Parts: sequence; C-alpha cells; structure tokens
Amino acid sequence: MVDAGEGVVLLEVGRSLRLFAGLAALQAQLQASLPAGWTVCQAVAPTPLAAQMLAVFRPGRVLPAGPDWAAALDALPLALLDAGVAERLRAAGVDTLAALRRLPRAGLKRRCGVGFVDALERLLGERPDPRPLYQPPQHWSGRRHFEPECATLAELAPARQALLDELAAWLRARDLVSRQLRWELELAGGGRVIWEVWPGAATRDVELLEQLSALKAERCGLQAPVRTLCLAARELLLPEAPQRALLPGAADAREELSPLWARLAARLGPQALCRVQACDEHRPERAWERREVLDSTPPPPPPGLPRPLWLLAEPQPLDPATLDWLGPPERIESGWWDGAPMRRDYHQARARDGSRLWVYREHAAPGGWFVHGLYA
Repeated sequence: MVDAGEGVVLLEVGRSLRLFAGLAALQAQLQASLPAGWTVCQAVAPTPLAAQMLAVFRPGRVLPAGPDWAAALDALPLALLDAGVAERLRAAGVDTLAALRRLPRAGLKRRCGVGFVDALERLLGERPDPRPLYQPPQHWSGRRHFEPECATLAELAPARQALLDELAAWLRARDLVSRQLRWELELAGGGRVIWEVWPGAATRDVELLEQLSALKAERCGLQAPVRTLCLAARELLLPEAPQRALLPGAADAREELSPLWARLAARLGPQALCRVQACDEHRPERAWERREVLDSTPPPPPPGLPRPLWLLAEPQPLDPATLDWLGPPERIESGWWDGAPMRRDYHQARARDGSRLWVYREHAAPGGWFVHGLYA
C-alpha cells in the first residue's frame, strides 16, 4: 500500500491475486472490511495514475495489461490529470486523452510544462512511477459530527461504540494497546467538554473501554446538545507478553483487580481511590506516599535492609535493658536540607514477649530509646 493523498488508497495487487483466489474475491474482501456507511469507488489498471483516474471517471472498470491497454483511457477528460492545463488545452480543441496523445511531446513540454508531460508519461506507463510506502500515523483520533445535535447520552452511545470499534481495529493492526482515552465533546453554542478514561492497565479490550466510557459519560452528564464527538488514544504501548501461571487457576491478582479499579475510578473519580507506595526518602516517617490507584509510576527500588510493615503513628519510649539485640545497628541521618533533620541509630530487637521490634536511639536532645515499628 502506498500513500496517494487523502481519500485515495493505491494497492499493488499483482502478487496477491493467487493468495486471495483472484481479483473478484480480493475486491469483495476489501469491500466487506470497510466500516459501516463507507462508500468506495474501485478500479484496476496497470499504472497507479490510470487506476486513480478510472476510479473517479469509470468506477468498477478493470483494465488488464496488454499491448494497447492505454487506448482504453482515450475517453478520459484531461481535467483529471491537471485541471489548469486542461483548461488551456480545451481552448485549442484538445479535451480528451486521445487528442492529447496525438500531439508531439516536445511541443507539449514547451506549452504545458515538463511536469504535465511527466504526469502523462507516468499515466501511460512510459515512465516509472515509484510511490512512497504508506506510513501509519503514530497516534489515532476519530470524530463523528451530528446533524441535528445529540441531546441525550443514549443518542450518543452508537457513535461512541463505532469510534471504539475503529480504535480497536487500528490498535490490533499495529499490535498496540492504550493506557488512556480522551473524549472531546463539541457542544452546541461553542463549548467543549473533555472526558478522560483510564483503563488501569493498557488494553485494546473494546468491551472494557465501552463500559468505562459509559460510566464516565453517566457521571459527567451532558450540559448541552453535542455537535461533534472526538476520540483520541493516548499513551500507546506495545503489549506485554502474558506470563503463564505454574498452577491451574493461578493468576496475577493485580491484573484481576485492574478492571475493577478502572470501573470504580470512572464512576467515583480517580481521586476517590488511593494506594500506599514507597518513595525515595530515608526518614521512615516520610518514606511512603499516597498515589491514585491507576497511577502507574514505578516505585523506587526497595532499601537493601529489611523494614517493618507496621510503623507506629508516634514512636513510643522504651527501656533498652528489656530487649535482646538482633544484628548490628543502622545509622539514618538525613533531612538537614529541609529543616527537619534526623540522626538516629536503628536496631532490630526482640522483646520479652517474643515480638520483633524496630527500635532506635535518638541522638538529638533530649535523646532516649524508642520503638518505631513492628515486624510481622
């Protein structure tokens, strides 16, 4: 497939006819693959320009290669080749390709320009016509315009589903998944509304994306009739290879919960759900933070030394004589740059009741020993 401009697709099908069981079967399959409501004008010819012109002037024509195949183009109007030059030639009585082919090329170059004669020779197959290969866009977007405007969410639903189907087909063709959808509604009167949908994990699952989009629409509602509905896919990624479980029925709990989180976030808002994540900070009280549950920012690598899962809200004083020490201490000294300095020696210790504690000695006045956390 080559890039021939907006609304035009050129396919070199000579090597595909055997694979698709002939030209008629290939054309039927191309027609069946079009989205609902689309119309297409097809033509087949030995050169790209000839096929393009026949599709406009005589759609459905199949022109096989042969010694005199170019004669079948004689009735084509010259305006299909170059409208401006065709107007000048018409004044001289030349208005079809048959009349143009009888003129000497040297005179045509002087009167009409080298570019026009070059296009004529590419049309007739007298000059090579290489075309750049089609390069798919790096991002996808689609839109639907409504006349009259959509006044309710129910009227908007079919267009939303059609856009999602087109997006899913585009993602499958390029083996991509998306982490974010952006719906933009152009309202009657000139206003705009933006809905962002986060599926949790990158996906191209149309059913999930439609559910999340419907929940988002229900939560936000319509402030005015919608004139245009636009959809854009954001954060396109290559899909991760699925990891097979060792035991039957075992699955990644996060993958199972991700759609649930996404549905709750779409209904309640992303700020309504949060999780606790470690952050890059040495002071234990500040070594964690709240994150939105759909935030995929990776946490920093865990510290090399073991940390308790439970920190006390406020460190409690204790008598170190009642403890059995487990291993050497760890010095944590930090925070002098932000007005909250800390200088402590942390120990792992076991209490008389058998519990394993994380305790520290405070070097700042008035000093003392405190229990800060408990190990499981």
